[in-house]
Amino acid sequence: MKNIVSKLGKIIAAFVLSAVMMFADTQVVNAAAKSIKVGKVTLLPGYVAGVKFHIKPLVGGGYSYCLNINKKTASDVTEYLDKEMNAGIAYIMENGYPKKSFTGNKNKDFYITQAAIWWYLDDTTGTTYLGNGFKKTGSDKYGLRKHIKSLVSGAKKAKNAGYAKASVKATVSTTKMDLGPAKKNYVSKAINANAKNITGKYSVSVVSAPKGTYIVDTNGNKQTSFKANEKFMVRVPVASIAEGKTITAKVKIQASATINKAYKYAPKDSSIQPMTILQPETTKVSDTISLKATRPAPVKKVCQYDKNTNTYFGKTGTVVTKNEYIKQCTNPTACSYNKEFDVYFGKDGSIVTKEQYEDQCLEKKYCEYDSSKNQYFGKDGKVVTKEQYEDQCLEKKYCEQDGDKYFGKDGTIVTKEEYLNQCSEPTNATILKLDKNTNNPIAGAVLVVKDANGNAIKEFTSTTSGYSIKGLANGTYTVEEKQAPNGYELSNEKVSFTLSDAIRNVEVKFYNTPKDRVVVINKVDSVTGKSLAGAVIVVKNEAGEEVASFTSTTEAYVLKDLADGTYTVEELEAPEGYFVNEEVQTFTIDGEHTSYQVTIKDVPKTCENGGKDADECSVEVPNTGSSSLPFYLIGIAIMASGVGYVYKKNKAYQK
Repeated sequence: MKNIVSKLGKIIAAFVLSAVMMFADTQVVNAAAKSIKVGKVTLLPGYVAGVKFHIKPLVGGGYSYCLNINKKTASDVTEYLDKEMNAGIAYIMENGYPKKSFTGNKNKDFYITQAAIWWYLDDTTGTTYLGNGFKKTGSDKYGLRKHIKSLVSGAKKAKNAGYAKASVKATVSTTKMDLGPAKKNYVSKAINANAKNITGKYSVSVVSAPKGTYIVDTNGNKQTSFKANEKFMVRVPVASIAEGKTITAKVKIQASATINKAYKYAPKDSSIQPMTILQPETTKVSDTISLKATRPAPVKKVCQYDKNTNTYFGKTGTVVTKNEYIKQCTNPTACSYNKEFDVYFGKDGSIVTKEQYEDQCLEKKYCEYDSSKNQYFGKDGKVVTKEQYEDQCLEKKYCEQDGDKYFGKDGTIVTKEEYLNQCSEPTNATILKLDKNTNNPIAGAVLVVKDANGNAIKEFTSTTSGYSIKGLANGTYTVEEKQAPNGYELSNEKVSFTLSDAIRNVEVKFYNTPKDRVVVINKVDSVTGKSLAGAVIVVKNEAGEEVASFTSTTEAYVLKDLADGTYTVEELEAPEGYFVNEEVQTFTIDGEHTSYQVTIKDVPKTCENGGKDADECSVEVPNTGSSSLPFYLIGIAIMASGVGYVYKKNKAYQK
């Protein structure tokens, strides 16, 4: 039964996905290759600072570029599609070898392009693939460094801009179509497709419209395809619209675009270098616009009086009585007098006698104050108290200040404190504990927040995601450190911040200086940010030798007095209920970098991400009593017939 229900769920999910795709305005019509084959590699000379690496051709033509210089060289290996890279990586390959040449030499041009990718990753992701010697001080006999820097600079701008997105959006000054000069067609205003980043021209087709509807350019020539900056118009024959009817003409704009994107490929052996290549992605975009055209009905006499026949015509053009004509065509208002026809209207807008008019309309006053009698009249014309008059007839103020009076969100007068509580944004103070050298967040510091009188109002332990205190009253506060994180000097600094009516949100930064060379490793939940115990983590040096291996606790793990060099941090076992984080993080300790913070985030296993078994995710139906047994039997019968139908369909599909 569980298998059948599971199959039924998959079929329904597939149907919903198909329905969503049918109505999407943007559709990807091709996809990146599932795998690539890296051919035999050739070692290039150390053109810059003596750094050597390999040129990596693809089997079948083209080249691939390495994403991690520290792993084993990818040679004669198949790698598989991992993910789409950002537009910065694509920019380097789009503007590097083999699409463009910098020196006229294939090897030097490849060297420039590959080095630019590593340099770009150093600047944008924090890796340290290329050292200071390569980037600044090392030899550069052939002048390649300037080309590398230029590619990196352009890539950073491209990353911020992102991949170009194709789009079309039909706009027109009015959707109303007017009768053309020749009076044969109803013609729309010029429609702008607002086509952006498309390839070639866009096309226009009629989706639904009266017979004979067609598309023209702004000069009136029949045409269905247009350049991105060109406009079009729609024409509907007058003869295809019935008199007195309004029709809708709906047209569709379609276009396609091809954009080169960068994709990451990874081998099955994670110790081998992952690669990236440039591949085209083609998408289709579309939009629709609906236009209206109205063909007038034959002219009727509407709200007219024919003196020759003494006939009155109402607002629909039919013959009516004089009184009906007055009601329909003179826009009578309650308690008014029409001098032209010598007619009085009562409080309900109907025609009344003069006596009825005076009785209904002249005796009462609505939302007025009679000073001669010191009487207040409410909205129904009755005498009311002053407070009732103000409540019914005067405009209320909501969340406003009038002089020394404050009005709350329900319009009543409140105190200033209540006004601020109801109508102002609540206060929020976010406190960050940071490494003074790296400016990275530090967990494990015990901090105390005090008010202006020195009273402690909050004590907490810092995390890498900061700590927020909401709802503090206006005033000045200080933050003091009670206990320093492991590996850091205790700070005696007192950091103050102020909240006021004008300042509702503040960010407070509190710094610590590391005692010596220190690396702090935190294991946290990727959703909540809370520290996790039970993960097995190993730290290795450049030679692959194990420097430290430990099981995480809710406290950060601290490494001290490490020698200069580059180290890796890797999770071997995840805590119970979590997926292993397979990312290998790298950090460098040297004269310029004496401290580092490493945060490893683990994703919790859930029913949604497939981390839990089906039995753990099933929903039990509660027993609500025997009185509902007949309904359960009927429900089970209906479910059984439905599941049987799906099962048969599935079997037929498998055959």
